[in-house]
Amino acid sequence: MSSLLGVHGERSAASLIGEIQEKGLPAGPNSTHKLNLANLIALEQLSSEFEFIHLHAAKGTFSEDFFTNVASGDFIQLHIGPNAHSDFLLNFLIENLEKLKDLQVKLVVGTEVTWKQKVEAGALDEVKLLELLKIAYAVLGHTPKTHMYLYALDSDAEINFVEFPLGLLPAQPTQVAPQESSSPKRRLGMILPQSGRLAKGEALHEEILETMSSAAVRENWDLQVLIPPYNSQEFEDFASKSDLMVNTSLGETFSYQIQEARALGTPVLHPTSTYISRRGEVFIECWPEFGLDFSSLEEVSDILSKFSADANLLSEESERQKKLASTYFSIEQIAQNFRTLYSQTSESKCAVVIACYHRIEDAQALQGACCERPHTIVIETCLTSAPSGKDALRLSERFSQGHASDFDHKRNLIYRRAITTTDVEGTWSKISNDSVWGITLDRQQRKARDVPEFPGLFERLALRLSKAARFERCYCE
Repeated sequence: MSSLLGVHGERSAASLIGEIQEKGLPAGPNSTHKLNLANLIALEQLSSEFEFIHLHAAKGTFSEDFFTNVASGDFIQLHIGPNAHSDFLLNFLIENLEKLKDLQVKLVVGTEVTWKQKVEAGALDEVKLLELLKIAYAVLGHTPKTHMYLYALDSDAEINFVEFPLGLLPAQPTQVAPQESSSPKRRLGMILPQSGRLAKGEALHEEILETMSSAAVRENWDLQVLIPPYNSQEFEDFASKSDLMVNTSLGETFSYQIQEARALGTPVLHPTSTYISRRGEVFIECWPEFGLDFSSLEEVSDILSKFSADANLLSEESERQKKLASTYFSIEQIAQNFRTLYSQTSESKCAVVIACYHRIEDAQALQGACCERPHTIVIETCLTSAPSGKDALRLSERFSQGHASDFDHKRNLIYRRAITTTDVEGTWSKISNDSVWGITLDRQQRKARDVPEFPGLFERLALRLSKAARFERCYCE
């Protein structure tokens, strides 16, 4: 669906969900339609606070009174997808850019579009697209990967990218009476990727199945595999009956399946590369708070062994991940995100700390003094001094294993590894992350989609994910 909105008349969230169920849509278990519908339902919750006008702007039903209709508003909220209707709307705005600039209304672009593909297909002009996005009040994104192409083109940092996680529709697994079983085994779920989908980890899936066939794993886990094709309902039922799931996707912008399973209370293991955005040496992980990522098959076995050895560990992890999924992706949280955005109070002003391994305690103290929410400490590798202290040694080991980040749930802190370089005057000019990023795609097959790097990309990504305004540096002695 391509639309310009504020609202959907007087229809309630319940009626929208009812229509989805009646039509059996969206059927796709990883569907873009789900993401857009979650946003619509979240906006419905704000109907008593904001006056919305729903304008359908698809080709064929487009109103020539477009600018007259939006002139009295405060915001134009675009929901666009990978379809011809969105292309039509974006090109209309590009062609009428001067009229748009004359209005007082603020443009908010919410997207599920891969911009690079649109430009290469000739649907959008790169230069004109950038001009449109640079006048936008906000360009929303659920991970930096969505905008990596635009980041590299926007070297002057004029586009206002805003971290805006997309929502999960309320899951409704089929209610089936639990079957009694005398088996002490827990249910381990895996989803078989569709044939030919290398990005979904088809080869990795087979390797993990072989790992799970070992006697040690079979002794404690009952392995179940969901084979495609399957619909959303079948996936929800499968995930809700699993005690733990393993996902093999090698790279996602937002995996609806992974987060939906977590919202159901089913922890999910996934490759370290799943939520990493990369541009040459610069890459960053988007959801380290969830943890349970693995960079080797040995780690998969280790995690399964830990859950088998401790009866309470898996239930604690289930509650932790369910709470995180609700905190970030619930309809209520998305509604609050829109409320904050429209109220123009979208950014906290906390600092993101940079520290050497042996100055982690100083960084923790500074971070704790400037903000309350989970934030980031970027760990600089100091070649002149050896890591010391419990945290430094643990982080050093994790990074050496191929992880790009670590989350300390006790301190509510995210650690990211980086190397800083300085120019001849000693000014901090670039941050790059050189750690191995785990199991990944063959990037040699994707050279055509590469775009040039530019200094400061890692910094911009880290600030966006942390909702921070600046870096504080703890200098090495």
